[in-house]
Amino acid sequence: MSATVVREAGSPPRLEEGTVIARRYRILGFIGAGGMGVVYRAEHVHMRKTVALKVLHTEFLGVDEVVARFEREAIAAGRIEHANVVAASDFGKLDDGSFYLVLEFVDGTSLRSLLEKSGPLPTLRTLNIVRQTVLALQAAHAAGVVHRDLKPDNVMLVAAPNGTDRVKVLDFGIARIAAPDPRRDSTKLTQVGMVMGTVAYMSPEQATGQAVDERADLYSLGVMLYEMIAGKVPFDAELPSQVLARQLVEEPPPLPAGTPPALERLVLDLMQKKPEDRPASAQEVLARIAEFSATPSGRVMAPPRIPPRALVYGGVAAVALIGAIAFALGGSKSEPAEAEPSASSVPSAEAGPTAPSAAPSEAIPSAEPGVAPVASTTPPVASARSPEAASAARPSSKTAPKSGTKSKPASTSAPASTSQKRKTGPGGIYIPPPSQWFN
Repeated sequence: MSATVVREAGSPPRLEEGTVIARRYRILGFIGAGGMGVVYRAEHVHMRKTVALKVLHTEFLGVDEVVARFEREAIAAGRIEHANVVAASDFGKLDDGSFYLVLEFVDGTSLRSLLEKSGPLPTLRTLNIVRQTVLALQAAHAAGVVHRDLKPDNVMLVAAPNGTDRVKVLDFGIARIAAPDPRRDSTKLTQVGMVMGTVAYMSPEQATGQAVDERADLYSLGVMLYEMIAGKVPFDAELPSQVLARQLVEEPPPLPAGTPPALERLVLDLMQKKPEDRPASAQEVLARIAEFSATPSGRVMAPPRIPPRALVYGGVAAVALIGAIAFALGGSKSEPAEAEPSASSVPSAEAGPTAPSAAPSEAIPSAEPGVAPVASTTPPVASARSPEAASAARPSSKTAPKSGTKSKPASTSAPASTSQKRKTGPGGIYIPPPSQWFN
């Protein structure tokens, strides 16, 4: 069935809504127009599945270069199978000679629209979008495809169930595809001297028409990352030639204050003028981004650090361990016991604070007449050779006489026994009597 074409003033021809092409795709509405073709929202008439249908402009049917690029996009999209790449499911030719390409329908908004609406994005959201974009590039490069036109317009954002962004990279129209045999690559789309891409995001080697590889996509990623942080591209001018000149010789302006140093370093490395000075692959860029860990909610955060309290606790534990080891080592050494005072210079602890004299007992007259005198109860000092005698002579509170008689205190202190072990007071502290303080 021939397609019904509607042409509006100043716009490329469009297919009328309800038109069925290739006997299986019904046009539901217009999405947008690009340099090579028009994109429609369509539906598979049997599967009832919504798809994006891209149709090449009829005026380009005689331009072999444009037709070859359109075919390249179909081949590139068909090669890459990844969740972050818009998948291609069909490719064909209409009755009027126009080519069409059926792509996965993405119900979202472009990164370009988001930047125009919101300006610079928060760091966490930026890293989440960039990480998924790099995953898409990694899949494309593994399939032998270099995008060569990575920019915010070709990055679609779909709202995930958890509220984060799900990235879909599209439009491989000028992609370089590694042919199995370069000698059979008759399209010559990768020949030196051809300049393709968007000048604001184009790598220096691509701008000068040199051969490009995967690192050209990484340069474009760096420009896009710069724009997400700063809200504007690093190089801008009135004329495309001026933008290209700045890309070749100027360093990007500083990023806004507060940009994480690791992120700023990544941007500058991606935008190095020479390809060999950039990260070697998308895998290396992912490793750099992995310095920021993702939370279960999908947000990307800086790697966790040990809190100061844990450091304090760790230091205290280390000090305690060292002290315990030192105590154990010190206790294992044989140290002399604490010297006790000489028995010849201090009185015996058992004799009391004032040891009685060695003089014989004195008779104390009784207070009542006719009563025989009572012998003194002061015990004699035990000899150094007979500790048993000292123990027997020590008075007991239970056997002390109950009479009112008093013992005459001794005037001098006898030397303590040298063989008898002295006793100490509470806490093991020995306090000598006042008579020994100045000896």
